[in-house]
Amino acid sequence: MGLKIAPHGVPALYMGGTSQDLSFSAGASTACTSAFDDATEVVRLYATQNCRVAFAASPSATSTSMYLGAGQAEYFNVPPAKSFKVAAYGITAGGTLNITEASST
Repeated sequence: MGLKIAPHGVPALYMGGTSQDLSFSAGASTACTSAFDDATEVVRLYATQNCRVAFAASPSATSTSMYLGAGQAEYFNVPPAKSFKVAAYGITAGGTLNITEASST
């Protein structure tokens, strides 16, 4: 199912989904989040410290994974009904990654 697009060209998302906080350490991949809900199409990530993130059914974030800057909300498409999760790797300090699930329904 594709995302619904509002008249002004921005995806219309329902941001009332599950929210999780994942603590991460510097230089180490964390335990993963719980699997996203089957209806989740987009996740919003917000990190308190610079980190690297990875998405998969069994992700492991490393020093070469995708960069996520501290204090910036980023949105990522995820395949619905695929049991995807996210993992985080702290670059220079530990912190918290907030994950909010969204769907177009």
